[in-house]
Parts: sequence; C-alpha cells; structure tokens
Amino acid sequence: MQLYLTPRTWAALFGLGVAIYAAISMLPLIINIVLLLVFTGLLALLIYPLAKRLELWGIQRGQTVVGVLALVVLVFGVLVLQILPLLTNSMGSLATSISELNPNLWAFLPVLLDTNSQSDDITQIFAFISSGLQQFVSSTGSLIGQVGVIFFALFVSVVLVYTLVSKPQVNRVLLHLLIPERYHQRVTELTIRVSDGLARWFIAQLSISLYYIIAYTIVNTTLGVPYGFSIAIIAGLLEFIPYLGGIVGLVLSVLSAASVGTSTVIWISVTNTIIGIIAVYMVSPYFYSRAINIPVGAILLGLFVGGQIGGILTALLTIPLVTVLVILVRELRPMPELDEPPQEPVRAEPLPVADPTPAQQK
Repeated sequence: MQLYLTPRTWAALFGLGVAIYAAISMLPLIINIVLLLVFTGLLALLIYPLAKRLELWGIQRGQTVVGVLALVVLVFGVLVLQILPLLTNSMGSLATSISELNPNLWAFLPVLLDTNSQSDDITQIFAFISSGLQQFVSSTGSLIGQVGVIFFALFVSVVLVYTLVSKPQVNRVLLHLLIPERYHQRVTELTIRVSDGLARWFIAQLSISLYYIIAYTIVNTTLGVPYGFSIAIIAGLLEFIPYLGGIVGLVLSVLSAASVGTSTVIWISVTNTIIGIIAVYMVSPYFYSRAINIPVGAILLGLFVGGQIGGILTALLTIPLVTVLVILVRELRPMPELDEPPQEPVRAEPLPVADPTPAQQK
C-alpha cells in the first residue's frame, strides 16, 4: 500500500517538528511557568473558601486576599527577626576567633614573605585566595539575580491570585474559554471539592508546625539552649516545606548548644533527632491522612517522590498536589471506602429441573 502525504500534511509535520524543537530548547522556561501557574492556582483555591465566607459578612474578596498576603509577609518578617539574633551571635563568635588569630598571623606573615624557598608556595596561596574571591563575587552576583527572579515571580503570583479570587468574572471567562459548556457545572463542583481539600491540608500543616514549635520549645528550654524559642518558631514556620523545618531546627539547636557545652550538644542532637523522626514517620502522615483520608503509606510515597524530584518549590507542592489528585480521582471514579467490609456474593437459588419423562396421558 502506497502512502501519500498531501502538501498540507507535510507542512503540519514540519510545524510539529519545529514546535517540538522549540519546546525542548525552552523546556526549563516552560517548567518554571508551569510551576508558577500551579502554585498560583493552588494558592487561589486555598484562599477562595475564606474569601467566600468572609464575603457573607460584608468583607470584599479583594480585602481578604490583601489581608492574607499581608499576614504571610508578617510571618516572613517574624522569621527574619528570629534568625537575626542567631546570625549576629555567630558573626560575633567568628569575629572573636579572627581577632585572636590576627596577632599570630601578622607575626608569621613577615617570616613567610622573607623565605625565598617558599616563594612558589606563597604565589600559589595568593592565587588560590584570588580565585576564591572571584568565585565568591560571581556566586554572590548569581544569587542576587536568582533572588530578584524569585521575588518577581512571587509578585506575578500575587497579582494573579488577587485577580482570580477577587474577580469572579475572570473565572467565568476562563471557564468558557478553556472548558466545553457541557462540563461547566462538573468543573465548578470539582473546583469546590479541591478548594475544601486544600483547606483541610492547610489545617493539617498548621498542626504539624505547632508540633515542632511545642517540641523544640520544651526541649531547648529544658536543656538551657540559647534562643530556644526562636529556633522553635523558625522550625515550625519552615516546616511548611516538608523536612526543611526539622533539619534547620536541628542544625540551629546544635550550633546554639555549642556555646553551652559538649554534653548539651549531645543531648540536643539526640532529642531533636527523635523529634524529627517522630514527626516524619508518625505526626505528619497522621495529620495528612486525616486531612485527605488516604493511607499513611500513600503519604510517605508522595513525600519520597517529591524529595527525589528535588527543589524547594517541588517539596512545597508535593502534598497539595497529592491532595488534589486524590480528590479528583474520588470524584471522577468513586470507589468504596477502605474501612467498609467486603460484601458477600449473592448466591442464586437453584432453578427447578424439568422431569425428562413425558407426562402420562389419561
């Protein structure tokens, strides 16, 4: 059978090849845009129930969005204020160490410079220092650029969230543009279900953060660790990104305990590690499973997959995306509850068998 392609088909194949090549070359940009849109959509769905409820009390949706975002900025400011004393203390310890090393360094430097046999070593040392400074300057510039991109992306996300939540007509326009009309009611119902599920996830996440704050406060205060409550606040707030709060809290607690004594460092390392293990394997799966009503193993699998993919934003979106996926699967393909006993098969009564012998005629 001979295959014949029309010129229009060849043009379509050529356009498809160009589109695939452009998509591959622009894949990082496409991934960043998709992540930004997913983050924006989840945030809008999370704020929507609160905005809708407060609207019944006379508070406009735009005011609710501004208030929530202002609260987020306030929490971020509290986090920075809690970190600053720790950084100041660390910088003070570093300055003290350098001041103690300074007289010895200046006393040793003339001897090092006057020794001709070590001239090559001196050249290598200064070349190494110069290379390190250049790398530091380059890394600092790159970091500043990345921070600028992140803040601009957050600004774009905030504007989109404000538009989606405060202006219902925009949602209706998007619904008519992207979804066929016969599916409008179903999509609206699914959106409400997903929004409620994300609200339950947020409550579960607050409970996990509260666990870290209480546990770290009790342990650090009991063992006499400086800035114990500040470290607990930092760990609780950062735990919105899975695992990050526990790791940062452990590191800061150990560094702060180093100023007290070796035994305190050992006790802090052991107790905070136990706190993290309990949170990872018991507290977090329990609250997550209660929020979205799925087995603990599925929660741990989702956290494992998100951790393997990597990235702070990916880790932040792992559980919300699992929540959305579970809700969509349940709504689109209803299944029996896991705790319901299996139904016994219905046994049909045997039918009467006809007598093969012919009836006797009278």
